[in-house]
Amino acid sequence: NLNIQILKGSIFMKNHQKLISHAAGMNDSTIWRLVPDLLLHMNADGVFLGYNQPKNMKLHLPPDDFINKNVQDVFPAHVSIEGMEKIKKTIENDSIESFYFHLRLGGKLKFFEARFMKYNDKEVLVIVRDVTTIMKMKKRLDFLSNHDTLTKAFNRNYFDQFMNNLKTKHVEKPLGLMICDIYSLKLINDSMGHSTGDELIKSAVRILFSCISKGDSLFRIGGDEFVIISMKQDMAMLKEKIKEAVKTHNKLHSGIYLSMSLGWQEFTEKNSVQEIFNFADNNMYKEKLYNTPRVRENIITNILSILATEDHFNHNNVPLLTYLLKIFAAKLNLSTSVINRLNKL
Repeated sequence: NLNIQILKGSIFMKNHQKLISHAAGMNDSTIWRLVPDLLLHMNADGVFLGYNQPKNMKLHLPPDDFINKNVQDVFPAHVSIEGMEKIKKTIENDSIESFYFHLRLGGKLKFFEARFMKYNDKEVLVIVRDVTTIMKMKKRLDFLSNHDTLTKAFNRNYFDQFMNNLKTKHVEKPLGLMICDIYSLKLINDSMGHSTGDELIKSAVRILFSCISKGDSLFRIGGDEFVIISMKQDMAMLKEKIKEAVKTHNKLHSGIYLSMSLGWQEFTEKNSVQEIFNFADNNMYKEKLYNTPRVRENIITNILSILATEDHFNHNNVPLLTYLLKIFAAKLNLSTSVINRLNKL
């Protein structure tokens, strides 16, 4: 749909140019009636001399508010300055010039394209098109191409671009990089379903977003793995901030137990961007290996309590299964620790 809209816009502009180039022998009103977009007639000083209002476009200002007035008196500086430059270039170079601008009209942000064509040595015609729908579609596509749809964090593709940009000497280096890994997401997906796992991911992301500062970036680089690149925060303090937020979340919510492994590394001149990432990744895995048995125990206990409460399994089978397990374990001479694990299973 976006490509079709752009193609239509291109065809319209080509048609406008043909109309102007074949204007000999026609009067102004004849030309203007053929143009389907807003057409403005202006002199070299930026004064509005006339206009044509198409049926499908509403004028945002009454004619008396802009006819015979200078563009600098009608539009804000970001529009009028650019407009005057385009008028000058159009007349001097006998060229077609264009630019995009935005205005807040009726409380809504609207986007327009203005295309300038020479009318004579002292005047130009300006074709104005409302491109708000196209710009919104483009903005939406840009967002989808750079963001993860579930969490609204930046995606892996954008992370790779960001890291490549950091490798250049012209980009301001951040203070640090942190890798965040959600514990036992596969276990939760397998036992409770992917919808439960998705809710846990979204809870984790809300916590991460609440802890980072303006200017920091959050990326989802894997199913259960996120990266924070911070421009302002002390990384050790950020880690403690996230840990406290996770503790508070688990106290306030009776759902699946949330735990994250965090590893960080500060940027230095002597280490490459890839080395910084590898250091942070190694630090994250060290913490994960140290905490996994305890955290996994908490998660499994939490899952069992939820299953028991929500009656996901048939309780009548539990005594029979326990009895059979006891006979099975005795027959195989299993150790007490193995029997306890099987009982939990």
